[in-house]
Amino acid sequence: MRFQVEGKEGTSPVGTAVLYIGKEQVGEARIRTQPGRFGVSGGGIRVGRSGKVPVTGEYEAPFAFTGGVIREAVVDVSGVPERELQMELAAMFARE
Repeated sequence: MRFQVEGKEGTSPVGTAVLYIGKEQVGEARIRTQPGRFGVSGGGIRVGRSGKVPVTGEYEAPFAFTGGVIREAVVDVSGVPERELQMELAAMFARE
């Protein structure tokens, strides 16, 4: 997946997400992301099913994938990270 930030709705970055299988583009949609910090350990990333709470009201969790075999999922976090300086500053003051 590739996500290009195009603006904000409140504190949430919005833009176009493009989904790929291999190098072939198979989907594209304008999305609003969840602001905040996330980790990739624990239950942060799921492939093939959703968690207990769906990310949208358009389906019911867990919505397991049944269309074949997922052989590989790649999460590429290269590039310059998007920083939310106002949120970082608020977090610093909250810790003081």
